[in-house]
Formats: sequence, structure tokens, C-alpha cells
Amino acid sequence: MTLVTRDTRLICVETGEYPLFLDDFKTRENAVIGSSIDSEALVDFGYFPVEETPRPTEGNVITEAAPLLDEATGTWKRVWTVRQYNEEEFAAFLQQSKDSMQYKIDQFRNEQFAIGFPHLFPDGEIYHAQVNTVGRGNISDLRTLAKEAIATGAPFQVVFRTYENVNVTLNAEETVELGNAAAQHVQAGYALSWQLKDATKAATTLEEIPELPESLFTL
Repeated sequence: MTLVTRDTRLICVETGEYPLFLDDFKTRENAVIGSSIDSEALVDFGYFPVEETPRPTEGNVITEAAPLLDEATGTWKRVWTVRQYNEEEFAAFLQQSKDSMQYKIDQFRNEQFAIGFPHLFPDGEIYHAQVNTVGRGNISDLRTLAKEAIATGAPFQVVFRTYENVNVTLNAEETVELGNAAAQHVQAGYALSWQLKDATKAATTLEEIPELPESLFTL
């Protein structure tokens, strides 16, 4: 005896139709019943609940086959078939995996640029200087002003806001140093992301698709 609810899968033994559900039974048999019913009430109509079985976790292509009757228990059970990809399916799956990784690499680079590169600031602390589009433009502008101040001997001091929301005061030389470091890190960041993208494009197996590093930048 099994309690059949609206989510219980049913099989119509006479026709082999599967999956059917309680709402299908009510419509087909013009039956007026609630949201659940004992399975024995459906047997006379040729409908039987199908017992759930674990879906396999290994294998490339997992599909459901027609339920089978367990002669020992008299119950119908879900059946799964498992197979590996054929050549065409594997090629499509590999390409899908590569396309997904290309997107992840772009996202990773953008996220890392938004955090920025680690830099040792004059207060002796290491903070991150953002090098996304806005951050790069800000650092570049400050570097230009600092270089002009050095060239003319004009006084220069600026408060730089780090990714950690810490204000650090920089003089002209320190600002130029930060600007030079930003340019170097941006180029290195792009170079690493291009390397990952090229390796992904050239991959002929799933194992050859590279993994993302923990960080795009080093101190």
C-alpha cells in the first residue's frame, strides 16, 4: 500500500503509458478525488505507482527507461540507463565546456581588476589598488599630475582610497610608483588571462582545460 500524491509517478499497465500522475488519472477516469489516494484504489483501473530509485551519479548520458516490475515485491520501479558520450556528443560537450571556461576567465579577470593588485603603501601596510576601468583612469591621472609636479618642483600630495576603503596619503614619488605598478600589473593580468584563454581554446580533452588561479595578481 502506497499513498499516491500529485507528485507520484504512475504507470498505466494496459497501455504502458508513463509517466502519468494523479491529475492525469482523474481526468482520464473522470474521478473525483482529493490531492492523495491509496494506491490500492488505482489498481482496479490498471494504474500503479512507480517507486523512486536513486539516479546514477556517474556516466555521461543518464536517461530514464520504462519502469520494470520487481517480481519479488510486486512493485514497479524507475529504471535508469547510463552510457558514455559518443564521439559527436563528446565534441559538443567539450566545446560547451571550453565556451563556459572562456566566459569564466573574462569574469575572473574583471572581478580581480575590481579588487586590484596588492601594493605595499608608505604606511607599511599592504592594500589593494583597483585597476578596473575607473580605477585605472584614476591612477593614471594621479600619476600624470605627480610627474608634472616632480618636473616643476611643485608640492604634491594626494589621498588615495584603497579597495579596503583605507585612505593613504601619497607624495609625488609614491604616486608615480603606484602608477607604474598599476601599469605593470594590468599588463601581467591581461597576459595571464590570455594565456588561460589560449590554453582553453587549444584543449582537446576536458583535463587540458586549465583551472582558474586563486588570484590574478602577486605582490
